[in-house]
Amino acid sequence: MAPGAQPEVGATALMRIGENYEGLDAKKAREAMQRAFAVSLGIPPSDDAKSQRVQVLVVSAAAQINLEDAIEMIKQVEPVASRYDIRQEPVNRIVTRLIEEKKFDEAFDFVNSVGVIGQYPYAAVEAIFRNLPKQDPRRLQIFGTAFAVYALRPAPPFTDFIVEHWKDLPKSSAEAAVEAIVSYALSFKSDEYLLETIGSSKGALTLRTRQDVELFNIMHLLRSFDKKRAEEILASHSELKAALDRFPDGRASMGQVISINLSEDSTPESVQSAMKDSQAGTQLASVMEQVGKLFKVEDLPDDEAEKNFMKMLELIKTLPDPGRRAEQLSSIASAVTDEPAIAKSILADCMEILKDIKDPDATVEPWNNIADVAHEIKHDKLTGEAIDHALDNAAALLRRDTDPNQPNIGLRDQWPSSNAYRKASISAVKAFGVDSEWVLTRIENRDMGLYARVEMAQALLDWPHTNWPRSYSPRKKK
Repeated sequence: MAPGAQPEVGATALMRIGENYEGLDAKKAREAMQRAFAVSLGIPPSDDAKSQRVQVLVVSAAAQINLEDAIEMIKQVEPVASRYDIRQEPVNRIVTRLIEEKKFDEAFDFVNSVGVIGQYPYAAVEAIFRNLPKQDPRRLQIFGTAFAVYALRPAPPFTDFIVEHWKDLPKSSAEAAVEAIVSYALSFKSDEYLLETIGSSKGALTLRTRQDVELFNIMHLLRSFDKKRAEEILASHSELKAALDRFPDGRASMGQVISINLSEDSTPESVQSAMKDSQAGTQLASVMEQVGKLFKVEDLPDDEAEKNFMKMLELIKTLPDPGRRAEQLSSIASAVTDEPAIAKSILADCMEILKDIKDPDATVEPWNNIADVAHEIKHDKLTGEAIDHALDNAAALLRRDTDPNQPNIGLRDQWPSSNAYRKASISAVKAFGVDSEWVLTRIENRDMGLYARVEMAQALLDWPHTNWPRSYSPRKKK
């Protein structure tokens, strides 16, 4: 079916088929990846670099199948003129594989070859540096090359390299790198708008200028090397100073973070939406951190374990977003499938919440979780009903993705509807095995049917995906 689809869909479907064959038939896996990349070269050029975006997906997947093929493929991908070079992910995958094979020199030569144009792969270089023995002289060579490139083509990932490894460098080298990063940050206009909202279980903050965003992670090092200069800068950056008063070491003080960036052309609605998402994400991270601590407690007497479980349920019920609440409740029900009555009670609460949620996107995960748990507790009727709801959701999302007035211009492989159909297909395979093909009769769109069929094969091999990249980019109305 894949060769008959449009190039974008055919390439990504062949890529997923290659993943199906991994561990099953190495030759067919490699052939599928090679065909996927060849098809991706036929995607017409476009302003949104769709061809390159598909190519980097294929290269990332191919790196797991055949390293030599992936290296040859990435050399054919043209860098895209933007703040972030989309080739970084496959480059990182390839370097990770080379490091696993202890091919450090080959890895460094590779990053230098692909880094000649576009953004230099600082994250990949950091990985090589980190994995070399501490006394290995190549570490200083790697840093020296990265620093020399930064002087010509600065990019934020170099900051992460220095923050992580400044203690491993000679003091003079670390100071010079910090000064270069600070100078780069200050080179932006003081009013250049770049809203970044950072949420974590320890709190959230918002930075509103490019200078503040770039300086946030490096100021603690500047303070240690040149306190006077740091204080002079902070005297004119009140929002940054307030952020550092809360988190003195920048992001390193915050633990796991959720970051949202918005540019100068963002609308008030998009800013408000991002702030809302960040706040919800921050609260979710905080609640789930507490739930995680309770979940990890082992070897408790039955009555104490039951109390812990009830605490987890109560914590989840404090989440204000009903979709998140239903998702987490349905997920935690999977921990008590050996107690069908308790699992059914939790699922009933979930379904009561879902009745009032109108956004199909918010109910994708809960319905699939419900289907999986219902199957585990042998509630066949509920299993089928949940899969039906999941398919209805996917169809609603497809209508949104294909809205002629505001279509989703993201990659079809990453559409919310594509992923929703895949998840429903996985739940069906878990419950019905080879008898789940009826699901395909519910999918009228050929592209969605192809993606779902490929994922069914993956699930029948008993290693289904657990997540996929997701892209909802509605074309702006004129």
